[in-house]
Amino acid sequence: MSFKKVRIPARDGMPSLCIVCKGSLHAKSEYYCSQSCVGIYRPNAEETKPQFLSKWKLRKKKALQDPLACARHKTRKKTRDLLKRGVLKKKPCIVCGDREVIAHHEDYNNPYKIIWICDKHHKEYHEGKRALFNNKLKWDPKRLTMIKSAKIFS
Repeated sequence: MSFKKVRIPARDGMPSLCIVCKGSLHAKSEYYCSQSCVGIYRPNAEETKPQFLSKWKLRKKKALQDPLACARHKTRKKTRDLLKRGVLKKKPCIVCGDREVIAHHEDYNNPYKIIWICDKHHKEYHEGKRALFNNKLKWDPKRLTMIKSAKIFS
């Protein structure tokens, strides 16, 4: 079996060819084909030199090294799988009853323990403007740092 190399298209507003030599872009860069082109590029006085690695790829790399980000990713993936299989069912928003809801996890060690909440109230909750369950549950970012990555399910 042979694998075909998949070419990821450039994002809107980004160059589709190397900004120095017009060659095809490196897989991890949005501006250059190689590190040597980074050294050759001379930006104008008002612009800054673009990095070899793109910002969104640097963010992704940083997130993969963060154990909490890995825990969130695993739990959200497990929740999506449970929804697809029909084990979990979406419920209306606990605040307003809206049917367009997202799954909010207070505990990333348990993908079954979900608060169904609409996007508007979810943002308010994380901004600290809204408490849930008659003010018994308030947003506390310190609680997330207590999660042990070793407890995450496989």
